[in-house]
Amino acid sequence: MVHVAERLPLSGRSVDDAGWQAGVLLLALVATGDTERILERIGGLLTDLGWAVGDGEPVDRGTVIDLVRADLALLERLGALAERRSSGRWPGDATPTGVALARAVLAGRDAS
Repeated sequence: MVHVAERLPLSGRSVDDAGWQAGVLLLALVATGDTERILERIGGLLTDLGWAVGDGEPVDRGTVIDLVRADLALLERLGALAERRSSGRWPGDATPTGVALARAVLAGRDAS
């Protein structure tokens, strides 16, 4: 698990990369345990950070999915996110394992 945690987020490799920032936001929100409308919330946060799509449009859900697809897939495989509810909401709720993993990843991040 430590090996996996050291590799998250999977998207982007630089702090000034939109994929990396989206991945860190994903982890931060999973760490809270509240994944309700998580993709839309990440889009809003990226927009607030100055990211845009097209001709300056706010970052939308589809763009966020493109940015964090690999991270979401890994979190689902690890059981960090519950499987889709019968309502089909995706991604699913953060599990206790997911909250702990996200917190561990963020706690291990070098702030420099």
